[in-house]
Amino acid sequence: MIESPRGILETPLGPVHFTMTEATHVYLHTESRNDEVITIRGIPYHVSYHCHLVDGQWAAKDYNNPYLSRKDCFNKEASLPARNTAREALAKAWADYLAAHPGLGVRAHALHTDSAAS
Repeated sequence: MIESPRGILETPLGPVHFTMTEATHVYLHTESRNDEVITIRGIPYHVSYHCHLVDGQWAAKDYNNPYLSRKDCFNKEASLPARNTAREALAKAWADYLAAHPGLGVRAHALHTDSAAS
């Protein structure tokens, strides 16, 4: 059985975990239980981002993606500029990482093909 490509992605905002479920989808996230965060404009956030390959660009399909929760204040929503910064920085970091590791896309495609055949 083929395993989903996963690991740690170093980004300008901080490290995030990745799990590539298809050649056109990656899930980027921090682990709140391990107190992991990304930092945007000095504010620590937990992040959860489903990033999709759309027309050759890695992007969010959902307006609310990435989902950000402030570590310092759970009642305060992330600002649109913070969400946009996260969206752009994480998508670019992923695109750069994937370009340097093209085998991940091949593995993810094989995983999706293998599970569809089952």
